[in-house]
Amino acid sequence: AHAGVADYYLRLGLWGGLPPAESFAAALQSAETAVQLDPTLGEAHASLAFALWAYRGDYSAAEQHFNLAIIRNPAYASAHHWFGLLHYARHRPELAIANLERARKVDPNSPVIAAALGFVYYNARNFDTALRLLLDAARELRKSPVIQEMLVWCYLQTGQNAQALETACRAAELSDRSAASLGALAQAEVACGNFCRA
Repeated sequence: AHAGVADYYLRLGLWGGLPPAESFAAALQSAETAVQLDPTLGEAHASLAFALWAYRGDYSAAEQHFNLAIIRNPAYASAHHWFGLLHYARHRPELAIANLERARKVDPNSPVIAAALGFVYYNARNFDTALRLLLDAARELRKSPVIQEMLVWCYLQTGQNAQALETACRAAELSDRSAASLGALAQAEVACGNFCRA
């Protein structure tokens, strides 16, 4: 239960439900309790790892707990996903991709994991691979605004501005006009020369 509470607070901090300092502190406390109650629980170690990274910036301890999480539960997609994000933050794109690929194999229906993998490829300036991966994911996960948003950026980087605009409109509609989707839409409008609409 404590690992689930920690995950809840982590997501609140990540998605803006609470101030990060407040939510990550609560996540850390819950995750520490979860590990104390059952040190064999991979999910607890994954939550503790993310909280240590997010709240304290303790990369070394986070890495240790992510490794424990994966050893204890190799089928826990979030452990691989979050460890991939940690590797990305530490400028280790190859390791980030390896962890995110594993997360995607464990949970192929997660739009967040697919988008994270696309994001890492995108930021490694491997736009064609990111585009291919995201298009494959979009076929299965048609209603995912986060995948559509990442597609917009890939289309823009590969000079496919009309496709970027069409995809940005879809992302805005699917996300109920979230700030991220509107930012992508504005960029696509500018790329298409529609300065007044941006």
